[in-house]
Amino acid sequence: MKGRACDGPLSNYSLAHNYQTDILEVVFSGRLDVGGASEQTRFSLLYALLEGASSALEISRDDVDGTLYRRTAGTSTLVLFDTVPGGAGGAKRIAEAFPEVIGAAHERVRNCDCGAETSCYSCLRTYRNQYFHDRLRRDAALEALDALL
Repeated sequence: MKGRACDGPLSNYSLAHNYQTDILEVVFSGRLDVGGASEQTRFSLLYALLEGASSALEISRDDVDGTLYRRTAGTSTLVLFDTVPGGAGGAKRIAEAFPEVIGAAHERVRNCDCGAETSCYSCLRTYRNQYFHDRLRRDAALEALDALL
């Protein structure tokens, strides 16, 4: 920053910590797997399921979140997790009521008034997933949810 070489001591620091919580890994095959589904489809499905879980199971949307995870075998999975340290049981409840979660997700995405090629805060978008807003498509989520129903 000062335009000269750094000659001070170097130290290693860890900027992360272990985060213990409950998770649910959702594995798909066929056209919803990494080879058959686009990144837009996987992200749209992930956030549709999170919104469906929130409404169907009355779980605060701030208490659950998710991510895409690529396994070493080349398959892609969705990982849903409790954002509450130690877990609050949300991921377990989602696993136990997965058909209801899919139904609520489908209903939410199908009944939204935004364009099918986009998404909005009524269907897939949240403040926390704003980094992915350009990848979230209502039609992609509907197609994936139709395949699961």
